[in-house]
Amino acid sequence: ELTGLQQLDLSGCISLNVLPSWIGHLTGLQRLLLSGCESLQELPSGVGELTGLQQLDLSGCISLNVLPSWIGHLTGLQRLLLSGCESLQELPSGVGELTGLQQ
Repeated sequence: ELTGLQQLDLSGCISLNVLPSWIGHLTGLQRLLLSGCESLQELPSGVGELTGLQQLDLSGCISLNVLPSWIGHLTGLQRLLLSGCESLQELPSGVGELTGLQQ
């Protein structure tokens, strides 16, 4: 098991269009780096279980068109990077619940 994994860097995986649902089992994950994953279309609900996540980098995910409403469950999130998400049309209201967000 990879429960002690703190950082998962999949940056630049341009053909990655979906993350596995088991990603929610990586309970120790603090940084999920997905910048430049141009084919990524959505985040699985398992990501919403990563309450210890501090950084979620989705910059350059040009196919991502929606952030899920459960994004507000990521209460430990300090950095949410969305630059270059050209298809993203709106932010869910759950973003307002991210009181620890610094960037």
